[in-house]
Amino acid sequence: MLLACRAYGVAGSGEHVADSDRDKRVALATTLDDFVPRIAQAADAIDDAREIPPELAAAMADAGLFRLLLPADLDGSDTPYPAFVKAVQAIAEADGSTGWCVNQGNVWATYERGLPDETRHEIWDEPRAVIANGPPLEESAQPVDGGHILSGRWWFSSGSPHATWLAAQATDMSGAEPEVRLFLLPKSDAELPDTWHVAGLRGTGSHEFRVHDLFVPLERSFPRIAGAPARPLHAIPTSLLFAGGFAAVALGVARASLDFALDLAEDKAQRFERNPLRDQVWVQDRIGHAETRWRAANSFLHTTVAETWDSALVDWRLSDQELALLRMAATDAIRQAEEVVDLAYVVVGTDGIFQDRSFQRRYQDMKVITQHVQSRMTHYESLGKFFLGLGFNADSL
Repeated sequence: MLLACRAYGVAGSGEHVADSDRDKRVALATTLDDFVPRIAQAADAIDDAREIPPELAAAMADAGLFRLLLPADLDGSDTPYPAFVKAVQAIAEADGSTGWCVNQGNVWATYERGLPDETRHEIWDEPRAVIANGPPLEESAQPVDGGHILSGRWWFSSGSPHATWLAAQATDMSGAEPEVRLFLLPKSDAELPDTWHVAGLRGTGSHEFRVHDLFVPLERSFPRIAGAPARPLHAIPTSLLFAGGFAAVALGVARASLDFALDLAEDKAQRFERNPLRDQVWVQDRIGHAETRWRAANSFLHTTVAETWDSALVDWRLSDQELALLRMAATDAIRQAEEVVDLAYVVVGTDGIFQDRSFQRRYQDMKVITQHVQSRMTHYESLGKFFLGLGFNADSL
């Protein structure tokens, strides 16, 4: 059973927010009320096709769901980050892959501040513009007059089927110091082989892309190191913007998995048992643990995101502790979400093993989420060092 979008607090109910922000949240909640059921209905098709169906992706783009974090001059809604994270979670509860793509596309778009204004509009004046990116497998960027010659392969490019542009990270080695740059290219300039054959998050369409000796004009690339914040959102490092959203994806997938188990326990009885699962002590124990874990992780994430946002609004900067807490909440939300899904898996029994059951899709999605860089166990080590006063490296968080 899907929680109503407004139950996530997307509309800002009960929060102290400015009237303009409240209007944005109400508009977003209305959009989600329309799209979440449509996404849930399409979830199996998304998984089978390994992409969001083109007509659905186009409708989402038309509704602004890939422009939530863009500024107004690019026809974005400049959504407050707490409302954005809740929206991602609502979508992920309907389908994990779609929630993942919404987070990936929106957060990457915040790099727009590094581009010349002409290039920003070249990309986002197209109403259905979406940028997909991925880490390099191999890359080279040779400077030439007016730009660079780019070659390489980049993988895990989530959302590439519905993207219009691709972003490739490569290092310019020509200067005294290596310079990591991000290069923007129309998707038509790249080769996209069908490489996304995986068990979970299949619908993200995270194929690799390749280019060879492609000229990229200088105005379509910029240094990876961000400049001064241009709005409150930029106070949060991009890695942590990704982290908060992907944690919300994990919580959405876990919530749907647990609800599947709760519904099943109402009527299903184990073989050789008369009473339904809900009357079994061992089921009650696991459901109790699962609900506790989910609610604690959910509260920790959204409380931390809200507190972080409140600080960012003040002077567009965050303390080391605020950054550390956001990393802590995001990493632990993913890890606790996995535990919730595992507990639910025990409860549902054989109903969780067949590919035509929604539980199996979510189970596989959750396992893939835990393999992402945002859920690495080494984040706990970095956090431990910080709280022990042994040093702080924002990049490690």
